[in-house]
Amino acid sequence: MKSKVLKRVINVSRFEQLLGAATPVDFFITFFHFVSRRDALRIDLDIVPAYYEGRKAIKLTVPQNVVYLRPNGERLVRKEITHVLILAQDGKIVWEIKDQEPVVGLDDIKAKLLEWQNADTDDLSLLLPTSIK
Repeated sequence: MKSKVLKRVINVSRFEQLLGAATPVDFFITFFHFVSRRDALRIDLDIVPAYYEGRKAIKLTVPQNVVYLRPNGERLVRKEITHVLILAQDGKIVWEIKDQEPVVGLDDIKAKLLEWQNADTDDLSLLLPTSIK
């Protein structure tokens, strides 16, 4: 008689999975996995060869629809790049977020995620792609 191995599925939020990334490569792949699964139906993800401070890198850009209110109350929706994630060949990772200072290094990225997680606001719409919240 064959024994059955039951896999226990651990329900960990996407946010927690990003916080649990052990390496910059792990973070980059986890981030890409989340945005490519859900948002790819609505956005064009772009991973291209790039350079960061003279080192070879790959760059992921994430455009999203951003809603602006005009003075007359009308809504204006524009597609804008809200996130750029760069992974250099030496493992350095940089997260550029619309209207924010770039966050450099995995430890600083995790600290920023924790800051946002503990923020007293529900408006993380530009800080995190919709598929990660």
